[in-house]
Amino acid sequence: MNASTPIRNDDEEMPLDPAIERVRRRMMRLMAVSVAIMMVGLIAVVGAIVYKLSARSPGASTTPEQARAHLQLPAGARVVSAQLDGGDILFTVDPGEGHPQEYWIYRIGEGRVVAKVSID
Repeated sequence: MNASTPIRNDDEEMPLDPAIERVRRRMMRLMAVSVAIMMVGLIAVVGAIVYKLSARSPGASTTPEQARAHLQLPAGARVVSAQLDGGDILFTVDPGEGHPQEYWIYRIGEGRVVAKVSID
């Protein structure tokens, strides 16, 4: 080595060409934006999972012992049909003695008839 050649220390970095520095900054910006988008997506997925887990109603998963209920029919009445809709059961009841059919809505979670409808 001659005396005119500067000795390069490995701890010091040579300044980049301005064009290369612009490209490096643009790449860093793009990387920051993509990391931010990934974080927002991750937060959305975790939020959806937490929402789904917390939105479950405690009575939604019933065991057979919990699903038992007693429906008191008037004397001479009979159930013609029953239809399940989520947490409600629609009973078509024939009260007998020439009365029109009635429709009873039984709410399973409450364990009671919530509505009785008769159509004349």
